[in-house]
Amino acid sequence: MKISTRNILEYLKNVSIEQGSQKIKNDVSILETNVGEANVLFKVSINNKNYSVKVNALKKLRGYHRYEFKLLKALESTSLAPAAYIYESNYFDEPISILEFVVGDPCSQEWVIQNPDKIVGLINELHQTDPSMLKYYHFFGEATDAFDFALNILSYEGKQIRELEDFLKDNEIDVLWRRLSEDRTFLENCKGAFKMQSLYPTHLSVHRKNIIVTKDKPMLIDWQRGGLGDNALELYILFRKFGLINKEIILNDYCYKDDPLEERILVYERLFHLFDALWSITRVKAYDSGEVISMFSDYNPRKKYLTLFYEKMKELKE
Repeated sequence: MKISTRNILEYLKNVSIEQGSQKIKNDVSILETNVGEANVLFKVSINNKNYSVKVNALKKLRGYHRYEFKLLKALESTSLAPAAYIYESNYFDEPISILEFVVGDPCSQEWVIQNPDKIVGLINELHQTDPSMLKYYHFFGEATDAFDFALNILSYEGKQIRELEDFLKDNEIDVLWRRLSEDRTFLENCKGAFKMQSLYPTHLSVHRKNIIVTKDKPMLIDWQRGGLGDNALELYILFRKFGLINKEIILNDYCYKDDPLEERILVYERLFHLFDALWSITRVKAYDSGEVISMFSDYNPRKKYLTLFYEKMKELKE
């Protein structure tokens, strides 16, 4: 069935979430709609209780949608992420999931400045979570340690470049392949910074839009890149996204302080120039090739992504 607001409402009228197997006709209404870069999130009321309905908006990311749902189920005994109730992949043309609606406000710039300790506390809680809870979750591919994890990022990038060969100009592809080769050499030369470092539960997309400030504590949403990963990459992303937070404050309060941590952070700073370029141009390709679900086609940040891609390409050539 085609994804549409009307069809989602009809589906929700008959779904059983927390009522067990009892068949009842639900009283349903859609309270709010938020269109994002790869998903659409509906705030819905079902029998006077609010839920989030997450709809995949990019055909290419169907697998990530299921990956995130299963990861949320693995984390259900923690307070780090919203509860996951239903994953539906057969009723509609695209998968949807029904999640806990987190009562709170998106993290503001002012809140970040005033509460760096709570941001660090959230990351500490995540990284101190039992790694066995996420032992089957490796976004970039299964890895045994931090160096394997970093190598998998480069393999992931290589796959992206191959998929872009019919989309970009030859000279642009040459730049991407050359930078990937340089990054492999760079990573090998920095192998000592990894020293068989263990992997930790990570989110890998911590920014203000993905933090909901509840009355008790902040909570992370949008776990599509979550899984076991290198804590140094998590911190690099944190520093990049929260430039207003003093880096020294975070490192001082962070729970794990192994000697090569800051060196590995610098490694990821280098590696993510290529990652950012590929991330932006794959989004452009998605819009150009019709991979965006039609009901959400009015939201089109293609121009923004294309500008970002050429900015990153300029950096790669320097």
